[in-house]
Amino acid sequence: MVSMVHVNYIFVAEDIPHRCRVPECDGTNASAEIPPWWPKNVDSKCFRPVVDVNSFGKSNNTCSNATFEETLEECHEWIYENHNSIVAAVSMEQFKNISENWFF
Repeated sequence: MVSMVHVNYIFVAEDIPHRCRVPECDGTNASAEIPPWWPKNVDSKCFRPVVDVNSFGKSNNTCSNATFEETLEECHEWIYENHNSIVAAVSMEQFKNISENWFF
């Protein structure tokens, strides 16, 4: 017998395509697709490239492969393909806080 909990999990916890948001580069209508300026070999779901302020300013505040430093930051904000999942509706930071409090 299949419990409703398991069926609900399938619909609620769907894996939605997403990537880390780079506020300096992503506009309000940014898509979850990896943009052409995204540095190669950077995990787009966990880390974000750090914008080099000098390069960014010299390029009229436009992102390119040359706009970033060699360092990465942990991602705290994501762009989702759609918001039809609990993961997309609730930020990962909230999930992180919940899991830290629930599991000792």
